[in-house]
Amino acid sequence: MNEHTQLDWGSTREHARPAVPTPARRQAILDVATRLWGTHGYGDLTLRRVAEQAGVALALIDHHFGGKARLLAEVVAPLKLAFAQQAPEVFEPAGARGLGHDGTWRLVVTSALAAPIETLAARGRPGLGLLQFWQRQCNDPTPEVSAVLRQAFAPVEARAAEAALAGLPSERAAAMREALGWLCRLTFGNGVAVVLRELESHTDGEAPAAPSAEQVADATGAAREHMASAFAPMFQRLRDGG
Repeated sequence: MNEHTQLDWGSTREHARPAVPTPARRQAILDVATRLWGTHGYGDLTLRRVAEQAGVALALIDHHFGGKARLLAEVVAPLKLAFAQQAPEVFEPAGARGLGHDGTWRLVVTSALAAPIETLAARGRPGLGLLQFWQRQCNDPTPEVSAVLRQAFAPVEARAAEAALAGLPSERAAAMREALGWLCRLTFGNGVAVVLRELESHTDGEAPAAPSAEQVADATGAAREHMASAFAPMFQRLRDGG
């Protein structure tokens, strides 16, 4: 028997087509990839390691996910969905008031950025793994992951810019748009760090696999406060042209 005769997915026929993974097995692959990339980074971790940890054949991942980049896109999909679900009306109070000094915009944007964090944290291990993946990327960025995460972030970034920059002269708005996007991503990253730190405080340095609703609410509440206090002075300087 040669090394190609017995295949990991159970077929004894050479060159057999890889079986379609069940929904549970597919999710297990995504969860393992999220966890490993969040722990070890994207660049240095191979699909072979993901396959080993998920208990599937490498050919199964390659055939049904189309390689590492496609698997990455699938991993980030829940984050993209969480951002996309932030409805435009979330930003309307800020947009209607323009760039006023009453703090309305600051509260709206930090709430909109905190909502996806809360959604993912409530999912337990898979969602927390994705938040850890984001934090890892902030600390050790790679071009491939940066591009995918920015694409996921785009809906919130676009709505934030539309609301915050309403009424500004076009040349001023264009100059501020990129800076505002950076500020929103930084604020989100700060919120992620706070939530993970708060959840880890309940254990021995690792976020619980299934945090309670109360733990998620407490951690997200702390994140909202931190995000608002960090966002306010930077947004003030941005608005004033500093």
